[in-house]
Amino acid sequence: MARHVRVDRAICQGHGLCFFTSEKLFALDEADGKANVLVDPLPDDLHDDALDAVDACPEQAITVVEDDD
Repeated sequence: MARHVRVDRAICQGHGLCFFTSEKLFALDEADGKANVLVDPLPDDLHDDALDAVDACPEQAITVVEDDD
């Protein structure tokens, strides 16, 4: 079962806390400062970082979802 990190860019305000949680998992868009996910599917070694980013996001724009495959 694959896991994926999703950023709702309509909600993201570009605080950057996800990026500071994991530079391996997130990048900030140069144009608007909003988060982009760098790795998909989510590797096991970054799962904890993803959950930390979910908790850190003040806008609750980040989710971790699982495929039903």
